[in-house]
Amino acid sequence: MSGRGPVQRLVEALSVVAIAVCGIAGFLGLRALAWGQDHLIPSMLVSGALLSGAVIGAVGLIYVLFGNLLLRLIAIDWLSVRFGALIGAILYAIYHTLAPLTPTEAAIAPERRALQGAVDGILIGVVLGLATNFVSARGLIFTRGGLTRYVLLFFVILLTLGIIVLVDSMVRLPDTALFFVVVPAVLALRLGVGLIDHRVSANERTRLDELAHDAAYYAETGHTYDEREPI
Repeated sequence: MSGRGPVQRLVEALSVVAIAVCGIAGFLGLRALAWGQDHLIPSMLVSGALLSGAVIGAVGLIYVLFGNLLLRLIAIDWLSVRFGALIGAILYAIYHTLAPLTPTEAAIAPERRALQGAVDGILIGVVLGLATNFVSARGLIFTRGGLTRYVLLFFVILLTLGIIVLVDSMVRLPDTALFFVVVPAVLALRLGVGLIDHRVSANERTRLDELAHDAAYYAETGHTYDEREPI
């Protein structure tokens, strides 16, 4: 099967840029509308279109020139990101509806607060989805084990970042210091998950080797499992 040619990559890049510009600009406009900042809608649409067009356009240009090399280097599981955005929207919509942060927000209708929370929750969920994908080092699989792994890591990261934000609210860390706290925490989680995965894989290999050894023994001796020689 031949790879994608430059013309095909150009069409794909232009399509993604157009979708991203419309999506990001529209999202920022919707956020301004949800928070009652109607006067900011035009500026949000324009700034969102320009910023997303510049960033996604640069990435698209690299893709056109170098092909799938960029995709292999980035290696992001976008399903994890989208699922994180969904979880973030649901959680933050519920939280913002039940626990408004200020008396002004408490005076807003619950459905309006839910919309505000959902819009902000999408952004939060995207960040958490990216972090979960990085820490897990695996793509999301919609099986019982895959979903359990993803949801567990998602909430561990959410709890970790929540603790960091709580500490920051008490001691008022500088922005640069906060960055140097968050990054090592995420890296430590990635290392811990990697060590656990390695241990589980080693145990699984040992179990399979024992099963293979037992199978070879039964095939050679003709014994059944219940006729094993006593240890």
